[in-house]
Formats: sequence, structure tokens, C-alpha cells
Amino acid sequence: MPRPESKRIQGKIKAYAEDPESQRNNMKALKGSKYIRLRVGDWRVIIDERGGVSQ
Repeated sequence: MPRPESKRIQGKIKAYAEDPESQRNNMKALKGSKYIRLRVGDWRVIIDERGGVSQ
């Protein structure tokens, strides 16, 4: 993963940790799952319902 994208994703994860309900997080619950999708450009970060990030 290119460094600029990595930094951007890290920033979005930090913003999510500070305010999970913020509308700017661009989140969506995944159907039939306990996971949430956080979109960062062309990348997707999968977060569980407790806030843990999947790798």
C-alpha cells in the first residue's frame, strides 16, 4: 500500500475512534454481519461492532 493512502487510512481510523457517530466517517453496516465498513477513497476498512479493526 502506498504511504499516502496508509496515512489517510490511519487518519480516518483515528477520526472514527474519536467520534464513531460522525457523518463524515462514511460508514455502512454490512448486511447480515456484525461488521461496519469505513470507506477511505478506493480502500475499505472493516470494523467490528465493538470498534476493533480487522486486518
